[in-house]
Amino acid sequence: MCQPYIRPVYFQEGDGIYRIVSDVGAMGEALVRHCDPTSASFRAAAHHLLSFLAGAVPADVARIAFIEALSAAKVAVSGVHPATRR
Repeated sequence: MCQPYIRPVYFQEGDGIYRIVSDVGAMGEALVRHCDPTSASFRAAAHHLLSFLAGAVPADVARIAFIEALSAAKVAVSGVHPATRR
């Protein structure tokens, strides 16, 4: 099944390992792999990604929540301006 597109997010998955994700499925997988599921940022990102799939929020809202969850988990996100998260 083809996932709706979200602007790519580039992050460090491990030492010297980088990953680019641009769909809800890959972002959800990254959340589960790198974030604490009890954290508020994880829950917010999961909610926004699912809301995006349902058409309730725009892609950039889901993307920003995803970036904030990774950042809260101390995952290095590259190519994103910290003030705008774009």
